[in-house]
Amino acid sequence: MKIEILEWDGWVDGRQREVVGVVSIDRDECEFELETDDGMTSIYLTDGDNRYNLEDDDDLEEIGIEDGYEIYDEILTFVCENGFELGEED
Repeated sequence: MKIEILEWDGWVDGRQREVVGVVSIDRDECEFELETDDGMTSIYLTDGDNRYNLEDDDDLEEIGIEDGYEIYDEILTFVCENGFELGEED
């Protein structure tokens, strides 16, 4: 699977962050949303009003992705390497 982050923007404040962007998955582009609340990160692929959680097997089946963890890891690694690393716990 070829995964590439094409666009991104967001913010980070301590253990909270939000990053949105566009990811290419095997040349198919879609939007993503990464949300972190108190250090717990969720990543969604979005399609209009629909959000598909990369950690939910039912969501992944609905959009035809077998393993969302590879995409999740790629997006999370990219986000951290590009200035959106979480701060230390207080």
